[in-house]
Order: sequence, then structure tokens, then C-alpha cells
Amino acid sequence: MKTLTGFMIALTLFAGVLIAQQAPTSVAGTWNVKVLGAAMGGHTIPAVDMELEQTGTKVTGNFMIPNHGDLPVEGEFLDGTLKVHATEDAFMKMELTATFNESGMLSGKMSSTMGDFSWTAERRK
Repeated sequence: MKTLTGFMIALTLFAGVLIAQQAPTSVAGTWNVKVLGAAMGGHTIPAVDMELEQTGTKVTGNFMIPNHGDLPVEGEFLDGTLKVHATEDAFMKMELTATFNESGMLSGKMSSTMGDFSWTAERRK
């Protein structure tokens, strides 16, 4: 019985380590974001930087958009899923959802005043 209990404890700890490795707990940092597809009028969307800070599950940050300046975003990162939206209502409405893939990149969908797109992001080193 003691052997079975010890085995179960070891198995539980091992499973916890695997889960921790698969589900990052923070998206804080600077990300290089690439939007896939063309915007209205066929214009390509340039890669931008996204800086994120995280406290608990709450996420705040900015997109650094050329010829516009910072676009503030806020949202949450929970169970490996990032959900943020722009807080600037007058110029740009944007909602992004993404999950981590096996290579540590974010990938997901973006809905904005420019259209609906797929996007990826790689954390800057």
C-alpha cells in the first residue's frame, strides 16, 4: 500500500511538472506581432511590437504602431489563452484572442475596424 501511495504521489508531481511546462503562466514582455492577410484596399499590415505587463491574470499593454503611436490594450491571460482589446474607442477598435503553440509563440484571431485576421507573435529575446 505504501508503494502504491508513493507511486501515486510521484505520478501527480510529474503530471504537475508537465502541465506547468505546457501552459506558460505569463505573457509579460515584448512581442513581435505579424498580422496575416491584407487590410481594406489590399494593404499589408506591417509587423508591430506589443509590450505587455501582467498582474495575476490581468494584462495591460500597448501596440507600438508606426504613424499612429501607442495603442493601449487590456484583457486577461488565463489557462494559456490571451484575450485583449484596444481601449482607444475613437480611432481603432480591436479584439485579439490567442493561445500558445508548441514553439512558444502566440497565434490567434484578430477582429478590428480593418477587418478580421489571423495573427502570430514571437516573444523578443
